[in-house]
Amino acid sequence: MIERGTVKEIQNKQVSIQLETQAACSACGNTLCKTNRQSILAVNPENFELKVGDPVEVTVEGRAQAIGAFWVLLFPLILFLAGYFIGRAAFPGPSEAPAALCGLLGLVIGMVAGVFIQSRRRQDAMPRIVRVLPADLTTIGVLRGGEGGGVAGAGDAGIKDNAGGANDAL
Repeated sequence: MIERGTVKEIQNKQVSIQLETQAACSACGNTLCKTNRQSILAVNPENFELKVGDPVEVTVEGRAQAIGAFWVLLFPLILFLAGYFIGRAAFPGPSEAPAALCGLLGLVIGMVAGVFIQSRRRQDAMPRIVRVLPADLTTIGVLRGGEGGGVAGAGDAGIKDNAGGANDAL
């Protein structure tokens, strides 16, 4: 997913970015996201020359999100189930308390391990700056609203019109 935002602060390869509210946000039911559209921390792997106030495009790789979800959500659940069944086999009897405790121990171990693994690969999971936009691109994209086939951010020139030539209408 590609988001647009404005550079707020720069710290080496990490950049604080204030995200813009997208048009699709109005249709979304997540009011917490819309009202707390706060800044995110992104990396600048391409070493773009950035300054505070620059408009940028940021992306979060879908693969990175899936891997993060595995380590933080699915891995602890797997260890919970493994712990439960190991506890069931190790402590047979009418009570499920030992098996449940082994399952909870597996869950805690899985959560600690998942958070530790995610913190070690934090740089890989962070959003990345993929492009620095011209300062006037955001305004032009909003004014044109995609009319005439122009799409803000399309192509290397930023805006492309039907004739593929100069933007006469502006």
